[in-house]
Amino acid sequence: MSKDMKLIMERWDKFIIEEEFEACADTNLSVGEFLEAIEIAIDDPKIRKEKIDKLKSQQDTLDKANEIITYVGLISSIPTIGASSGLTLGAGVLSVFANTINTVQQKGTNKKMAVLAKLLCIDEQLLEIVEDDILKQYWTDSDLRSQLDTYIANARNNDADQPVPDFTRHFVKWLNDNSSYSRSDDTKVVVTP
Repeated sequence: MSKDMKLIMERWDKFIIEEEFEACADTNLSVGEFLEAIEIAIDDPKIRKEKIDKLKSQQDTLDKANEIITYVGLISSIPTIGASSGLTLGAGVLSVFANTINTVQQKGTNKKMAVLAKLLCIDEQLLEIVEDDILKQYWTDSDLRSQLDTYIANARNNDADQPVPDFTRHFVKWLNDNSSYSRSDDTKVVVTP
């Protein structure tokens, strides 16, 4: 390999590593706290206000409470969440995920959605190159709903301190194993650790 080619490869490897590092949010928000934020956001506005006031009064965990309140605000700004109280937690999580992906893919990402995309580790560049048909197939054919139910159940069974799941990894695994891309020898999406 020539020196120039080796230099290009080294620079490309560095780019990939930096891109992976930037894909996810730098937050200490756990899956349990994220679910709490969704539960508050899907509540009736009066109950939502009471829960937020209660969080604000918890002086011993004020930093964590403020982070949860911030995510309640972000999540409540999603039309399907903010306009409808009474969603189940699973439907709320799915709605947050679906709306975030749809907004990113339609290039309508605002600051709030960009924060949610980073929290959920949704890779915006990957969504830009994936065809709409493939994404529709993902929604209908993947095990996303059962995976979300598993995350919720695990969080409720004393595993709430785990980080928010990396949804890009789930999407990439499905792309490589079950999508029409998986039948091609020319296309394989790789997620670096």
